[in-house]
Amino acid sequence: MRNTMILGLIALAFGLVAIGTGYAWSVGRDGMLLAVAIGAIVFGLVFAVFAVNAARGQR
Repeated sequence: MRNTMILGLIALAFGLVAIGTGYAWSVGRDGMLLAVAIGAIVFGLVFAVFAVNAARGQR
């Protein structure tokens, strides 16, 4: 159950890094990279919520 929560936190961290990187790139490039970064962080947040709920359900 803790492994699932850890995976969720890792996914959230990757999402934050992805949106930060995408924002930095989109300053000098197309907004497409920012859209991809937003998609990545949304996926990370959804996965984190799912992982936390699964971890709580296993207690």
